[in-house]
Amino acid sequence: EFDAIADEPVGVAGEFPDLAPTDDAAPMRFPVLTASEFANKPAPSWIIKHVLPDAELVVLYGASGSGKTFMALDMAGCIARGLPWRGKKTKQGRVVYIAAEGAGGFRNRMQADAQHNEVDLADLNIGVINAAPNFLEKIDALDVARSIKASGGADVVVVDTFAQVMPGGNENAGE
Repeated sequence: EFDAIADEPVGVAGEFPDLAPTDDAAPMRFPVLTASEFANKPAPSWIIKHVLPDAELVVLYGASGSGKTFMALDMAGCIARGLPWRGKKTKQGRVVYIAAEGAGGFRNRMQADAQHNEVDLADLNIGVINAAPNFLEKIDALDVARSIKASGGADVVVVDTFAQVMPGGNENAGE
């Protein structure tokens, strides 16, 4: 046994029956890799080279009014068209944009972006969810996933804003 910081003994696996080894051959969900195994894994693939990794969670943050939505929309448009974003190679794919806050303003931004880039919105491979699902509720998260899948899937999902889809949640704490 080891002493914890609060001088209370820390239990060992034998004291927690749920931690006992199982007889089934199911793989571990969270395997522990050696340093060598981890370091020698293949390099990540990128949707936007050195900016937006494939199959990862990325947060775009900044002060209110600093242009985060414009930046996310610009990235989404480049991904949807397979064009470089700010000189960075982009892998073409489908984007679903969850406009959870200020849908009217987002609509105007989309129209302005399409006009600026001389793109017909009908040809743009971007789907929009015009709602604020509550991602703290399992049913909402599942319904969003089902909707995205039913619409043809997505290579990138943009959630704008994270605070709007977590009502009562605190993105700055582990609550």
